[in-house]
Amino acid sequence: MTSWLVCPKPRSNPKLRLLCFAYAGGSAWIFRTWAEQLPATVELCAIELPVRGKRMAEPALTTVAAIIETLGPELRPYLNLPFACFGHSLGALIAFELCRWLRRTVQLTPDHLWVSAAQAPQLPIEKAPMHTLPDAAFINELKHYQGTPDSILNHAEMMS
Repeated sequence: MTSWLVCPKPRSNPKLRLLCFAYAGGSAWIFRTWAEQLPATVELCAIELPVRGKRMAEPALTTVAAIIETLGPELRPYLNLPFACFGHSLGALIAFELCRWLRRTVQLTPDHLWVSAAQAPQLPIEKAPMHTLPDAAFINELKHYQGTPDSILNHAEMMS
């Protein structure tokens, strides 16, 4: 099996392969418990990008286009049965672009594409992306999420 796929519970005779794409910085590991919740006819295979999980020593792919151009051909042999894609945040964009690539290059489409924590690509951006904000505004925006301890937010070296 390709290093791109992590299948926590391989199925002997799946009827559908569910490809899962994590958020930026996330590993395939986040989907490890999902396989237990799925019927025996669905095989969950999470995508492991370079510089994540067991692929930490590999060089990063720094654009979505580079990810798709490398991932698409690697996944092709595993799309020999009906498949669906789920992506969260950056994973939603990667899943969407992979589906577009598959349709264009090998005339394959998923049975379903589910996305979360991402805006539809055709909609205009109403608010500047957080990563483009000046440092002080970025830190202030992070505070609204209430997920980063003040000890980190107030530590200049950590925040840089």
